[in-house]
Amino acid sequence: MDYEMIRKANEAIGSVDVQGRDYVMVNQRVKAFRMVYPDGFIRTSIINWENGVVVFKASCGYHTEDGREFIVGEGTAYEKENSSFINKTSYIENCETSAVGRALGMAGFGIDASMASAEEVQNAMLNQNRQAPARQTKQTPPPQPPVQPPAPQPALQIPPFEIPDSKDQIALMLEGLGADLRKVFVAYKKSSLEEMTVEDLKQAYIRKYNAMNKSTKEVQ
Repeated sequence: MDYEMIRKANEAIGSVDVQGRDYVMVNQRVKAFRMVYPDGFIRTSIINWENGVVVFKASCGYHTEDGREFIVGEGTAYEKENSSFINKTSYIENCETSAVGRALGMAGFGIDASMASAEEVQNAMLNQNRQAPARQTKQTPPPQPPVQPPAPQPALQIPPFEIPDSKDQIALMLEGLGADLRKVFVAYKKSSLEEMTVEDLKQAYIRKYNAMNKSTKEVQ
């Protein structure tokens, strides 16, 4: 194995746009790892779990022909219960995923844009938004414009990356774009993430992705 193999594996995986920057999701890092080490190992363990806070450690590597174990990357991650909508029920799973992403990043997979994975960045943004105090301002309602007939809606642009088939991951991606999951559930006449289908969540993500792109273009 050499760096050239890792470079080719990194070129074969997709990335996700988060606030105008590209990040690689953990599932894509795992995919790249398997291209280089098809028989390699990825291990995780909880090193601390108390009071709603969990810390995971992950390692990845391979076995040599004579059976010796060689670790190529290690990483740790921290998550707090209830720090986001998804972390109300899946903070342990999210923490394990983040630790795996960092271990694979340390091994050189999916780090062309950033050492942090897309899930890690989205989680950090959610926690910052949750902790930021809300500012209240008084605004005079603008005059109402005359009612205009609705303009024809442009076709939705499909994101240039693969949307995962995991409900938790798609929900995390939606929150990363600033979506209120409760409003998403209402729009699809559902009351919880469990009632949503994967296809519903993918469609909701595509719509939010297009709305974010439109806002970015208008600002530019």
